[in-house]
Amino acid sequence: MFPIRQSIDEGGGDISAGSGYPVGAYGIVHPVWGLTTRHTVLGVLGPGHAIKAHEALKLHSAQGVKLRREETTRGRILPKYLADLTVWSRIC
Repeated sequence: MFPIRQSIDEGGGDISAGSGYPVGAYGIVHPVWGLTTRHTVLGVLGPGHAIKAHEALKLHSAQGVKLRREETTRGRILPKYLADLTVWSRIC
């Protein structure tokens, strides 16, 4: 678990998040939940570094696209853009 809150607040570099194995469980809901609650298999670690749900979603979407330099083909819901779409009834 990285000190994400500090990284966002200090703005010292571009960061993103992901949901790939072996770092975490498959699917975006598990890492978003971990980033917003700081819950791990060992308990809550570094609760002061929890971030808001909208920040976690941005790290998983727009920031990843930015770091891969794919802003002209991904990351927006527009014609001709590649996208995966998830609809939740609520966020975390």
